Amino acid sequence: MKNKDRYIMLILFSVGLTLRLLILHIFPQPLVADQIQYQALVNYMMDLPFYTHSFRSYGFPMLIVPLYQIFGRSSYISWQIMQTILDSITTVLVFVIAGHIFKSRKKAFLSGFLYMINPFTSFYSGVLLTEVSSAFFLMLAFYLFIKFTANGKLLTLAFLALTIGYLPQIRPTFLPFSILLLAIICFRLFNKIVQAKKMIFYMILCVMLFFLPFTYNLIGNFRYHGIWTPFLIDNLLVENLYVSLYLERFFFSEKYFPLPAEVDWIYGLYSAPKKSNEERKKMTEMFLTLSKQKILEDPITFVKIRFKKMWYVWEKHFVLAYQGEGNKWVIGTTYLLNLMLLITGLSGYISEARKKFVVEDERRLFFMLTAVFFVYLTVISSLTSAEERYTIPAYPLVFVFSGSGIYFFLRKIKGYKNGKK
Repeated sequence: MKNKDRYIMLILFSVGLTLRLLILHIFPQPLVADQIQYQALVNYMMDLPFYTHSFRSYGFPMLIVPLYQIFGRSSYISWQIMQTILDSITTVLVFVIAGHIFKSRKKAFLSGFLYMINPFTSFYSGVLLTEVSSAFFLMLAFYLFIKFTANGKLLTLAFLALTIGYLPQIRPTFLPFSILLLAIICFRLFNKIVQAKKMIFYMILCVMLFFLPFTYNLIGNFRYHGIWTPFLIDNLLVENLYVSLYLERFFFSEKYFPLPAEVDWIYGLYSAPKKSNEERKKMTEMFLTLSKQKILEDPITFVKIRFKKMWYVWEKHFVLAYQGEGNKWVIGTTYLLNLMLLITGLSGYISEARKKFVVEDERRLFFMLTAVFFVYLTVISSLTSAEERYTIPAYPLVFVFSGSGIYFFLRKIKGYKNGKK
């Protein structure tokens, strides 16, 4: 890495951090709704060793626990600053990944600069939700994966395995993608390492480090719920599916609008403490049966709404999570900016994917993985309430390609003007 790249990284981080700290100061957001559950979970984890919640994963609260131990449980500013730092580091990761994939400092700088000033992730720094941390760990996983495919070093592999193992502890829906990454890593180890003993050692180490973050769930679930499982004990897929049948779309900023009675019902049952594992099992079976019945009543409408949700989840009307509807000008501007971002991101992906250097192994793999991730996130979100925030963790990747897309459009405009002269 050249000195110029280091200077750019330092500038992106410093300016990005300053902007996010200003946002924290100018736009404070209340601790309400889902944040209250995370706040309570942090307190439980501080008081009860290996405490696990039935449907809230431990990964994000675990990042807050040491901050509260140092600064006190009422120090909300500690985790807000932590999130501004994480999102600023993500800015650097966007620049580094774009530079490595596109082999162009100009494109990489555009990607990093756009992410540095973006309102979509930066405003979540002041909210006690998983969006910022999951975006950071996702980009860290991609960065380490690129590094490992390039150098094959054991230390890189170790950090990569830990990262993709910890990612589902923050965002459980990312578990299938993490498993896919693990499978690809093991396959590469099998093909690249000639010595059998070394290959077996690397694979065993990789799998062990991947599953290490799951041991917290194993211990906690058995200790507090009497169940040996490395996953959440409540079936969130069933809950989200049932909710999605009665809630076509959900504007996150309108958190207080009346929900359908069916949605209130399942939220109440899932939030209430379950007395036994048998009761939990019966509840899951009941809602799965009700969901099947609802789908079979009108399967065509079910499919139509899934496709609508696939778009809804990528729309963005708000940047302030809990500040109400806002004015129409801000909503319209936010929507158009997001639409332009998605268009330039898609254009950048297509233009880069068509280039010859994509035949190189690591770059081809990166393009395939990002495509799989975007498709998976879009489809799985269609089986939920399709809140706009669900795709926020993927936005660093969108900005990676958006920088290339904007560069492509600028070159086209410049070529058109030169042609007219």
